[in-house]
Amino acid sequence: MSRAISSFTLAVALLAGAAAFASSGHRYVTDCNKIKDRPSSITITCGDANAAAIDLHWDMFGGTKAHGSGKFAYNDCKPSCAAGSGKTVPAAITLRGAKSCGSKTVYHEMIVHFLHTVPKGYRRYEPFLLGCPTG
Repeated sequence: MSRAISSFTLAVALLAGAAAFASSGHRYVTDCNKIKDRPSSITITCGDANAAAIDLHWDMFGGTKAHGSGKFAYNDCKPSCAAGSGKTVPAAITLRGAKSCGSKTVYHEMIVHFLHTVPKGYRRYEPFLLGCPTG
């Protein structure tokens, strides 16, 4: 009986340790008003949704950095942003840095690396700061 109790105690201790590690070490990303894990899209400009990383596929996610690829979707604002067209270009995405949002740690910065065409007004490696959900 004591061996069964010892095994049970060890299993509970291991599960508690794993839960503590997961909550303290894993990083998430904010998408406007939501915290997400390995999202397929991240809206960058939450007020007007004129820029986003979409069709994301992650090579790494959750550690000190995340790397993925997909597309950068944006409004070309021609002739104005209200009447502009939606465009997409291939991009690599890197998430890095850390920020505490309540009980979760989220990435603080997104770097969009434009693989071919760089949209007007952006740089080849464009940084965006990410914050905590506002809603």
